[in-house]
Amino acid sequence: LKRKCMVGFILIIDVYGISTTFFRSAGDIKELLSYCMQVYPDMVRSTAIVRAPWFITRIWNATNHFIPRRTREKVLITGMDFANDLKSRYGLDKELLPAFLGGSASDSDVCAGLQVPAGTGKALPDVVRMY
Repeated sequence: LKRKCMVGFILIIDVYGISTTFFRSAGDIKELLSYCMQVYPDMVRSTAIVRAPWFITRIWNATNHFIPRRTREKVLITGMDFANDLKSRYGLDKELLPAFLGGSASDSDVCAGLQVPAGTGKALPDVVRMY
């Protein structure tokens, strides 16, 4: 902040194990992402979704032409072999990733992501309206 520079980050989302039941929560996820983009529009420099199953990459490849170019350039969706994609797109070396993603960094440096219990998020619109 002393240098008066905007801080930005690359958000890496590991979706290993996601199934088609994900689509049941797509509306809630879209609303949450919309909220985040309103509150933190320029902080997320890019989002990389790694270890995506085949159906996610196929859907992305089939639909990304309809997404504005600037938004499309902020998103990387890649499968199990993602290290080269992260390196070529962001210059991010695999060693900087946590061990569970094949890197050398400690897994404890990453916020834990756990399976969301059934029914969670039903009150999400009430939380979003608070802000």
